[in-house]
Amino acid sequence: MDIVHTFVPPSKRGLGMASHLCVAAFRHAGANSISVIPSCSYVSVNLPLPHLYTLLLI
Repeated sequence: MDIVHTFVPPSKRGLGMASHLCVAAFRHAGANSISVIPSCSYVSVNLPLPHLYTLLLI
């Protein structure tokens, strides 16, 4: 799964929405044995719980 972009509407920024989106994507990938390509700069810099999700990265 290639995460190419995360978008949070301006009115919702600063509330941790992008982080929640990333965690949900990585949980989905882990539950379905899918590798993740973090093309999105937010995802590659702000990897949620890196100790749990680094094994999923390509």
